[in-house]
Amino acid sequence: MTTELEQGVSNALLRSLHADRAARRQQVSGYPATEESQPEQSASTSTLRFELSEIVSCAHGPKARCLQCSGRASVTVASSAHVDYCRAFSAIPHFSRPTAAELANLTVPPRSLAAGEILFSSFAALIHDLQPSPGDCFLDLGSGTGRAVVAWALLVPDGCAVGVEIRESLHETAVEVSGSLDLSVRRRLRLELGDLFMFPGWADADVLLVNSTGFDDTLMASISGKIQQSAKSTARVLTLSQPLTPLP
Repeated sequence: MTTELEQGVSNALLRSLHADRAARRQQVSGYPATEESQPEQSASTSTLRFELSEIVSCAHGPKARCLQCSGRASVTVASSAHVDYCRAFSAIPHFSRPTAAELANLTVPPRSLAAGEILFSSFAALIHDLQPSPGDCFLDLGSGTGRAVVAWALLVPDGCAVGVEIRESLHETAVEVSGSLDLSVRRRLRLELGDLFMFPGWADADVLLVNSTGFDDTLMASISGKIQQSAKSTARVLTLSQPLTPLP
């Protein structure tokens, strides 16, 4: 049960996050600040709306549309989910280059080891578009510090989330982050260290994420073949930056 002190800390963090969002949004030329987008003071009951400019980054003004943002819309999430996520990752960078030791010891393309992580607002919009069922299982193939895994568990009721990461330093960070979460969320997370191709749980996933920004053609072809071989036919596959390789 949440104590008054914990609630006060959450509300203070929520107000701080809102102030930070408001400052960022003012940098977008012509973006109107509206009361509708402002969260309530109680982190346990309020919702938070992410505007389109916080979900997708485009060079044009807020009233224009392009191929990247056309058809996209704002998304509303529970403020408590955003607060918990931001608290967990407050000291964790979004990008991490591999160390010299990792480059020497891991037999994978070096550029695939550079970890670029998801943004909560964009991933929340992606989940909204997916409309997952409660309890759906999410598998992040190359989960880094666990941002997508944690976000899924916070945003999908009763959803389980699994992450597989080959870099030990990132895996250890993800484990540390998960330890700060509420038990009800933590029990639905699973973080594995190792080669994603050796992980046996591909067939259990309802949604698979391939953050493929740094992957080369050979790795993408291998992942595409593994999905065809091991994922269930009803699974949905999300790729970022580049598509799966067409198979014969």
